[in-house]
Amino acid sequence: MNLPNMLTIFRIALSPIFMVFFLWGTPTTRIIALSIVFVSEWTDLLDGYLARKYKLVTDVGKLLDPLADRLFRFSIFLCFLVQGYAEIWMVAIFFYRDAIVSWLRTIAASQNQILAARLSGKLKALSQAAATFFIILLVTINDWTPVPHLTTINYSLMMMTTVITLYSGLEYFWANTVVIKTAFMDKEQNA
Repeated sequence: MNLPNMLTIFRIALSPIFMVFFLWGTPTTRIIALSIVFVSEWTDLLDGYLARKYKLVTDVGKLLDPLADRLFRFSIFLCFLVQGYAEIWMVAIFFYRDAIVSWLRTIAASQNQILAARLSGKLKALSQAAATFFIILLVTINDWTPVPHLTTINYSLMMMTTVITLYSGLEYFWANTVVIKTAFMDKEQNA
């Protein structure tokens, strides 16, 4: 197993560890949770950089990297839901968007096609990373000294990333309608 794949597996392992420390809810454990988010985001950038620079891109890595991203971010959003920093419909949008994109990629793979990442998906990933980091940072600061309008700021950050996530899902779906139509036409012809 190469180093980029080991870093990706490490990120997967960080997901439940983050949840334990964040939900523990003490000032010290929140600092640890914030550090885990920083390490996860940093290793996400590092594993991709190393894989491309040293030609260590593997099929396993192509599958594990998006899984690690989704598991880690969804773990954060579940914690936000439990703590009241996110609404259930926001978390549902994050979940269903990723499920639909995975479904589209599976359909494309069955047609020997690869669906490229889209700019809106990269914007979604960036907005989710930034929003989650800043919410956890503000909550951690609030453990030590009150942050004015913390609830409003957190809700605004979550609303922004929810809208971007929804847009990226709709845009990805719309851009790949040909793949969907082909899959359903093939199914009808084989029936």
